[in-house]
Amino acid sequence: MAQAMPVAPVSLPYLPENSAASCPVSAPELLRYIRSNAEGARHVRLDQLVFVRTARIEESRYWLWRFPAAGLASYAIVMEDAEGPWLTCHQSLAGIAPEDVLLADYRTVSDNP
Repeated sequence: MAQAMPVAPVSLPYLPENSAASCPVSAPELLRYIRSNAEGARHVRLDQLVFVRTARIEESRYWLWRFPAAGLASYAIVMEDAEGPWLTCHQSLAGIAPEDVLLADYRTVSDNP
């Protein structure tokens, strides 16, 4: 019978300036993206957009934000690489740790160069 192995939490390094102010995309611009692309997020307000953290994964820099939407665990990600900033959203019925959201995005991007 298969047994579940506990998964150790992942530690990702923060960027030198771990703040919303260091993000290359403004909060209003990110909010427009969220409203257009995330399920159930059409009415999210700017004051509901919460900065979570930054991270560096290899050559990519990340800014992670949380927002409420349709009872889902919802995150907006700004990733910046050599080509510039990219925006995406991650939503899940189950709670997911911020570090796991960042790693999932990184793996998706690195698998699709």
